[in-house]
Amino acid sequence: MNIDELVQSYKDEMIISLSELVRIKSVYDEPKPGRPFGNGVYEALQYMLNAGRRLGFEAKDADGYAGHLQYGDGDHPFGILVHLDVVPEGDGWTKPPFEATLEDGAIYGRGASDDKGPAVAALFAMRAIKEAGVKLVRPVRLVLGCNEENDWKCVEYYARHEHMPEEGFAPDAMYPVVNREKGLLSLALSAEFASLASDEIMLESITGGSRVNMVPGSCRCIIKASADKQGFIRESLSKFPYKDEFSMSLSIDQQGGRCIIESHGRMAHGSHPEEGKNAIAAMLLFLKQAGIVNPFIAFIGDAIGMDYSGKGLGIKMSDELSGPLTLNLGLINGSQNSGRADIDIRYPITVELNDILSAIKAKAEPVGIRVKILNHKEPHYVPEDSPLVQKLLKAYSDVTGQRGYTLSMGGATYARAMAKGVAFGAVFPGGPDMAHQADEHIMVDDLMKNALVYAHAICEMCASK
Repeated sequence: MNIDELVQSYKDEMIISLSELVRIKSVYDEPKPGRPFGNGVYEALQYMLNAGRRLGFEAKDADGYAGHLQYGDGDHPFGILVHLDVVPEGDGWTKPPFEATLEDGAIYGRGASDDKGPAVAALFAMRAIKEAGVKLVRPVRLVLGCNEENDWKCVEYYARHEHMPEEGFAPDAMYPVVNREKGLLSLALSAEFASLASDEIMLESITGGSRVNMVPGSCRCIIKASADKQGFIRESLSKFPYKDEFSMSLSIDQQGGRCIIESHGRMAHGSHPEEGKNAIAAMLLFLKQAGIVNPFIAFIGDAIGMDYSGKGLGIKMSDELSGPLTLNLGLINGSQNSGRADIDIRYPITVELNDILSAIKAKAEPVGIRVKILNHKEPHYVPEDSPLVQKLLKAYSDVTGQRGYTLSMGGATYARAMAKGVAFGAVFPGGPDMAHQADEHIMVDDLMKNALVYAHAICEMCASK
C-alpha cells in the first residue's frame, strides 16, 4: 500500500489511541520524583513513548520533562513538536471531559484537539512513512512536550539535555502555515490599600478564572451587607444590563449577612478573547454600577473591563505583518484591602516589550498598582519564501487540493522552540478552534486528514527525491 492507503488503514487504531490518551487527565499537578509535572502528565508521556516503541521507533524519556520518538538515522532531525499536557476542564461541558466520548463522528474530551489529536496523527504519519519503506535522508523526530500550557519548562529542559531540532513544525494552531507568532506577555497587576469597608456594606472577596491564558467562564463575589443593603444589591442586579447574558445569580446567607453573586461567561483561548464572554469583566461592571468598589476594582474595571484591545492601558496597537494586540483578563483574586489580576497580552511582532511595559506602568503605578512580569516570549517569524514554509504549503495543497498561504496568530506554539519552526495545523480553514473550550473535540475525518498532511510533509522534508 502507498502512504495514503496506509494512513486510512489505521483509522480504528487511531481512534482507540486518541481515546486512551484523552482519558489520561494530564493536567499539571504536584511534582514528584521523576514526574516534574505530576502523575497525569507523566502517564501521558509514558503512553506515547510505549506506543512509539511498539511501532519500532527509537524512544527517549528526558527525565519525565519531555521525550521523543525518532525514525531514521543521521544528523539534523526534522522536528514535529507536540504537547501532551492539557488545561483544566473548566466549566460548561455537556460531555465528560476525560472519557473520550465518540459521537457524531467526533471524539470529545480535553486535549482532543489541543494537542493530543495532532500528536496521535503525527505518530501514525511516521508509522506510514516507515511501513511504506520511504527512504529518508534525515531523521524525523516527534518531540513530546509536557508543560506547554504552563511555562515551557519541558522544552527548556529538553533543549539543555537533548538535541532540539533546528527546523520543524508544531501542529498546535491552524492551516495552512502560521509563520508569524505574536509576542506573549503575562502580567500580574496587584495592590494593597486601606480598607474602605463600612458597617453596612463591604466587598469581602472576588475570585474568578482558572488560567491566565483562558477567557474566564465564571466569577464569584461575596459582599457582606446589612439587611437594607442586601435589598439594594438585589435591586441593582435586577437592573444590570448583562445579568441574563452572563447568567448572573444572587444568593443571600442571612445568618452571616453575605451576598454571594456569581457570573458565568463562555471560555475561549486567551489569544482569541473576542470568541469568549469574560465572566470577570461582567462582575467588575456590576460592582461599578452598584458603587461597590475599592481602588483596585475601580482600576481593573475602568482600564480593562470588557475591552480586549488594550486601549484603557494605553497599549492599543497593530502592525501589518501580525495584526492587532489582544488582551485577556484571565484571573482575579481580591479582598477588602488587596487585589491581584493576571492578564494575558499578545502583541504584534514589530513591537518592543519595553514599549508595552512603559505604557502600562504609566497608567498603573500612579494609582498604586504594581506591574510584574509572569511570563514572556518574544515574537517569532519565519519568512514565507523559506524552503520549510514552501514545502509545507505544498504538502498541504497536495492533500487538500486547496491553495496554501501563510497566517499570523496570537497563540504561542512550540514552533518558537526551534530556530526555524512554524505552526502547521491542526485546524483546517473554516473549522472551529476548540482549544481550551468546553466540549473540546476533533472530528475523526480531520484526525485522519491531519495524519495524511503530516505524512506528506515528512516526505517533503526528509525523503530522498
